[in-house]
Amino acid sequence: DATTPTQLPIIEKALKLVPILTGNSENVIKRKNDIIARALQDILLSGSESTKIRDQVVGVLTKFNTADLSLESKIVQPGYERTLRQCLLIDNQGKINAMNLVVDFLSQFIHEDMDNIEITPGFVYTLDDLYNALEFSLINEGILSNGTSFDKLNSLKVRLRSIMNSDLKKVFEVEEHISKAEFVENFFKSNSRNAQVVGVSFGDLDERTIKMLTKILSKIFFNYVTTLLNRGSFPIHIVIEEAHRYVQNDSDLEVLGYNIFERITKEGRKYGIILGLITQRPTELSKTVLSQCGNFVVFRMYHPADLGIVSSLSSAVSEESISKLKTLKPGTALAFGTAFKLTQLIKIEKQFLTHL
Repeated sequence: DATTPTQLPIIEKALKLVPILTGNSENVIKRKNDIIARALQDILLSGSESTKIRDQVVGVLTKFNTADLSLESKIVQPGYERTLRQCLLIDNQGKINAMNLVVDFLSQFIHEDMDNIEITPGFVYTLDDLYNALEFSLINEGILSNGTSFDKLNSLKVRLRSIMNSDLKKVFEVEEHISKAEFVENFFKSNSRNAQVVGVSFGDLDERTIKMLTKILSKIFFNYVTTLLNRGSFPIHIVIEEAHRYVQNDSDLEVLGYNIFERITKEGRKYGIILGLITQRPTELSKTVLSQCGNFVVFRMYHPADLGIVSSLSSAVSEESISKLKTLKPGTALAFGTAFKLTQLIKIEKQFLTHL
């Protein structure tokens, strides 16, 4: 549910930080010290009021710390030794006199080669871990000193927290990890045998979650078939009922740079994945997706806007055919497209539908 492109880098950073903030290997802790130290230096050098700087540093180190870097870390100078917490004390002039000592102390944890540290694939984490990583990502971006940015990006935390406090949380509580390829292959199996038809029902979920999951599944399927060495060896036909609720002209293009349904309709055929849409409101569908459809089976409809869409789909559809759509009997439809030599009326027997 990201609504602006500025939210995506925060989400991506949070996903990268999860294994670092929750891991305990030597390399991971070294990387953790690095990102905490960088965030603290940004706060210390932000130019904000001393009390705000102190509160932010204390807030970060209270929640994110290691054995080497915490509020109780010792900062040693000739003749005395103080904890990092003590170095944050504000004098009677309203300044943190030991700020330079803290900055120098943090410098020892910052290394330029930290981005090259690899995290073990298949890392399993909880929503709580993700929430902590998201919170740190926001801090690491320095948004605490920018009220406008914080208000826009803080909505991500609110949405994630709403999932954590809902029944949806149990969906994310797993103790094992499989690859996306294994997920796809298992998805199309029943009792270890390949299944020709798999039905997915999202009836118990809210509208927003259903839309999101429909896109995620479609994206996973599309990515899987595009990575196969033998192109088209695993054909998938995605059929979406009530498609006007999911395949829309929404903000995906502006936020993500693509709409997954549009990508499937434009690129999917060469990889063996195609899209079938069932809808009562064609005017609400993505115009790009609709333009890529090759065949149409149109049952009775009345709305002028919907009739106009059907009329514009093919030059082979006459005004006479459009007028017939208003009076078609149940089970009768207007069919046209690449699978039909001519636009024609067809009748689908009820026994056939029952068999399906």
